[in-house]
Amino acid sequence: MPSSRKKDKYDKWRKEIEEERRQKIAGEAPEPEDALELENTRGTNEPQEPIGVYNPKPQRRIREPSFGEELSSVFSYPFYGEGRSLMIAGTVFISIIYFLNTSFGLFSLLFTFLKFFLVFYLSAFMFKIIVYSSSGEDELPDWPDIVDFFGDLLQPFFYLISTIVFSFLPTVIYYYFYREISYTNPIFLLTVIWGVFYLPMGLIAVAMFGTLSVLSPTVILPSIKRITSDYFTACASLFIIIAVEIAGEHLIKKIDFPILTIPVYSFLTLYFLAVEMRILGLVYYTNRHRLGWYTEDF
Repeated sequence: MPSSRKKDKYDKWRKEIEEERRQKIAGEAPEPEDALELENTRGTNEPQEPIGVYNPKPQRRIREPSFGEELSSVFSYPFYGEGRSLMIAGTVFISIIYFLNTSFGLFSLLFTFLKFFLVFYLSAFMFKIIVYSSSGEDELPDWPDIVDFFGDLLQPFFYLISTIVFSFLPTVIYYYFYREISYTNPIFLLTVIWGVFYLPMGLIAVAMFGTLSVLSPTVILPSIKRITSDYFTACASLFIIIAVEIAGEHLIKKIDFPILTIPVYSFLTLYFLAVEMRILGLVYYTNRHRLGWYTEDF
């Protein structure tokens, strides 16, 4: 400040600087239009509408539902939204293949190809349900698109078979050396139990990462350990559902009335597939933070 500046001029200059700085910090400097508005409303007795909303209550973090809470909705999952039309279309498609197979014989080349196509297609649909459910979607995904025959059909089937074989590899090795299947043998039974508990997490990991390298025990076993309670609940639920599915299909096959049993069998096949894959997707979705698959390198 030059010494020639008068004191009153200096005081005025300092007050202006301080006021400008205070307005800048508080963000109170009004725009020209706002200033005109404030001038026009000054002195009026009418209450002014508040700008913005003030909520004196602290914001709470929204609690996501647990796996147990989500599990109760899996049985109605195939019928949410567009799921009903997808279930109807799928049941009709599967029924037509079985009807044609029954009418024209098991060894017909065309219908054998259609049966293989159905297996490949449902394999792709399985992984798509897991991925969609694991991202929080509440409805069945649309049918898989077929652009590349190998990538869209053969690859999911190959991933499915590879995951099953790798999960039950101890059982395969035992059978290779001993050539027996005996559930009274404790060693054989342990290998089967290993596969039963390894397979669900293997399917989840392969669906999420799209590679078989995640089937390594260094990935699967730590992941199971992180979510032990929910994972074993899911495995127990899957075991019960699959047992009911097998019993129902066995009962249906005893009824010699194809025009009724084939549609029912086709519907149950698609329904239980959707429910089982939904459970696997929910295992990941409700435990994704604890699994930490996308924040850690294996």
